[in-house]
Amino acid sequence: MINSYATAEIPSPPSKYMRLSKGEKEQVFRILGEQIQGTEGWKTQDDGTRKPVRVPKDEALNVDDIDDPDEMKYFWAMPIWNYQEKIIQILEITQPSILKAIRAYARDEDYGDPTGYDLKVTRAGEGKETRYQTIAKPPKPVDKEILEKYKDMKINLNALYTGDDPFSESKGLTEKDIEEVAREVK
Repeated sequence: MINSYATAEIPSPPSKYMRLSKGEKEQVFRILGEQIQGTEGWKTQDDGTRKPVRVPKDEALNVDDIDDPDEMKYFWAMPIWNYQEKIIQILEITQPSILKAIRAYARDEDYGDPTGYDLKVTRAGEGKETRYQTIAKPPKPVDKEILEKYKDMKINLNALYTGDDPFSESKGLTEKDIEEVAREVK
């Protein structure tokens, strides 16, 4: 007789952060608001865990605060709608090819502000052979239900600079964020 307790699957709750999957899997998301930019490194804690150390783009990251200065990376972090998980998450991007692709679409008069269209990122390869392809889908308004969920969220991206949880005790959305996303619904 099979013990159902031994074979039971325990689902894990979805993460508050979107990670780009390994393998040749495409991921589709919609940027919902402004990004923060900066530099990050990693510091090993007393308990052996590694935690990110981030500073805004206009500040220098103190190399004494991180384990390996060669691991420092420039990043963008932004609120997104993850179509696969069907939730709002924060996506941090450090890959230059993805950053450059989003910037190119943002500068393109047919696309413009990246809150106006979905992005599809495909990852191929492993290690130093990893490559990312970023494709913008045709511009269209964000779904009203997604917009309502986003308006109700309290996300303070600046908490990432202090190591705090951007989903708790946050200031919430700025009026500028709400106006920019609402304009896409019209």
